[in-house]
Amino acid sequence: MRILGFVICVFFYLSLVNGRTFSSAIRRSQEVRHRQFVGAFRGGETRKDRLDDTKNGDKREKLTKVEKRSKANKRKRKQSENSNKVKTEDTIDEEEIEAAAISLKVPFHEILKRTWDRTPPITLAYLIASISLTTYAFCFNQNRWPSILHFNWSDVLLKWHFWKLITGFLFLGPFDLFYPLTLQFIWQNMSQLEKLFYKTPEEFFFLLLFGGTMLILFYTILGLPMTMLGHNLGSYLLYIWSKLFEGMDVNFMDIFVLKSELLPYFFCLQSILLEQQFPTGDLLGIVIGYLYYLLKQKNRIWIPEAVKSFFRSSPFLQSKYSKFKDDFEL
Repeated sequence: MRILGFVICVFFYLSLVNGRTFSSAIRRSQEVRHRQFVGAFRGGETRKDRLDDTKNGDKREKLTKVEKRSKANKRKRKQSENSNKVKTEDTIDEEEIEAAAISLKVPFHEILKRTWDRTPPITLAYLIASISLTTYAFCFNQNRWPSILHFNWSDVLLKWHFWKLITGFLFLGPFDLFYPLTLQFIWQNMSQLEKLFYKTPEEFFFLLLFGGTMLILFYTILGLPMTMLGHNLGSYLLYIWSKLFEGMDVNFMDIFVLKSELLPYFFCLQSILLEQQFPTGDLLGIVIGYLYYLLKQKNRIWIPEAVKSFFRSSPFLQSKYSKFKDDFEL
């Protein structure tokens, strides 16, 4: 069972690495949604015109054959334009495949540099801290996360170990075969969410703050051990990502296609296969993600002005986030 889960996990992450980039997928989904919105809007105008036409039946009877033919010609023109658009999109897809093939020839250090440059600041700081501490644990603590970094209420309140409020979320598992896969999973979802908020990065910061606070609160109420907060934070971020891009297809190495909104539950199944236990923490991340999404939809999320001014008045952060403008503005 554990080997089967590992194979499924590898197949999924390879499909993400070898497939198109998330930025191009997001851009395409935005284009599709924009077209759907415009199409629905135009459809509304057409229905209105039809209603007006039914009210003015006399005018419609006066249409000549020439006018009818001109309308038919217009329809044909529109159909040909739509077919040209489809061809153009196919051409773009071929160009992206060619670009991906060329990118395979790029040296590894160049790929690493590009990844570094295209990773937003909060995600980059989180991953650097997690990798550094995990490497330290592997080299100097027999691959065990130091107890001084695990979250513990008694240490936080009585010994003032306030850093544990942060370091508890940096543990993504020991350094083994699964660690790079988990790291890839966290990097892709977290960085893409942060890029979405490139205009208002304080919202992404508050998104993380809300998720971390609620995870600690629910873990405390349920009396669960807080050893895998980082992994469950990933489940929380994945659920929000899946809701923001609901309906997007995720291709698993051309074996099967899964809708993005089903990904959180797929990873719950993966946790059962890998860990052979009920995924309580993953489900908790999904519940908290749903709670955040619901509050956000109802405009119940309030961000302090001090946090907003910090992100908006920092030239360093603004320069970092301005790099992602072209990914979303068409």
